[in-house]
Amino acid sequence: MMNRRELMAAFGALLASGVSAPAAFAQIAGQAQTLNQLARKRGIILGVAADPQYLQVPVFADFIASNFDMITPGNQLKFGTLHPAQSVYNFTGADTVMKFAKANHMRVHGHNLCWDILNPGWVKDVVNKDNAREILEDHIHTVAGRYKGRIDSWDVVNEPIRVNAKRPDGLSTGPWLDALGPEYIDIAFQATLETDPNALRVLNLDNTEQASQIGDDVRRTSLQLVRDLIRRGVPVQAIGLESHLQTSFPALNPGRTRFIEQIRDLGLQVLLTELDVDDTSAPGPDDARRAEVAKYYYDFLKDILPVSQAKRVIFWSFTDKDNWYDFGAKRAWYLKRADGEGHFPGLLTADGVPTPALAAVRAALA
Repeated sequence: MMNRRELMAAFGALLASGVSAPAAFAQIAGQAQTLNQLARKRGIILGVAADPQYLQVPVFADFIASNFDMITPGNQLKFGTLHPAQSVYNFTGADTVMKFAKANHMRVHGHNLCWDILNPGWVKDVVNKDNAREILEDHIHTVAGRYKGRIDSWDVVNEPIRVNAKRPDGLSTGPWLDALGPEYIDIAFQATLETDPNALRVLNLDNTEQASQIGDDVRRTSLQLVRDLIRRGVPVQAIGLESHLQTSFPALNPGRTRFIEQIRDLGLQVLLTELDVDDTSAPGPDDARRAEVAKYYYDFLKDILPVSQAKRVIFWSFTDKDNWYDFGAKRAWYLKRADGEGHFPGLLTADGVPTPALAAVRAALA
């Protein structure tokens, strides 16, 4: 097992010989342990997000089964996918991922039970103050009940904070908040506790990691929300830090460190739930971009793992293929690269070749 200095020296020597960066790290990767072997030594359950289409590609399925001890259906457990009509549930995709997890002895992280967006159209048309609680509880009882005992952890409420919504409490507006007020969070967590008490209950937060004004605002608002939930006796057990990282911000952030310490001081666990790196602002050429992404993964993990003591770390974009940044760039200007090219967040290329990020993650875990 190479240390970081030896790994980087080997990588540099291969580059100097004319080998491309992906090919160089592919050679080096063969000398290393699997990711989950390294994670286990640190007491970490290493996870990955994957929908059924990835599990049908042998190179991706083998990589997932060999390197991770946990899987989460990226989209198959979301309200809009799972519950297309008020009286209709479609568990086909979620069941496919659950079967893969069972066959490969993997835990499952459930994402998610309640979110203000990506709900089916009928929610907007049907949900009101009189029926919202019943509908939300029925959804959670049905979904969490179907997989009771097979889900390690649930993102019970996803992304509840949106500071630019201009509410005094910083909560994100949507059907559940509009109909039930802030107590929709209490209702969701209580329903999950009632249905599957052994699953770890997570409040999943976005935009808490980066050193920016928005990051400062989200951390301050999120901390107040968590304190309020604890005061109200809401059965939240863990905070998920999504960790969609942007190379335009520093990888190290004292504000993030302090926020994590404050969360842990409240007696809650900290998880990394959707880790990947956004290279929208990283300049080309491709090898330089991949090297920058790899360094970001390494620096971030080396910094956050000791302070967070995270026991679950979940990667969101394990491959460049059909990554969500490329999908988002079709709709959001801030995800469009100036050169018009696709993004490189993956540990594997779109063809399944190991990237520099894979070796960087190995080095950070080691």
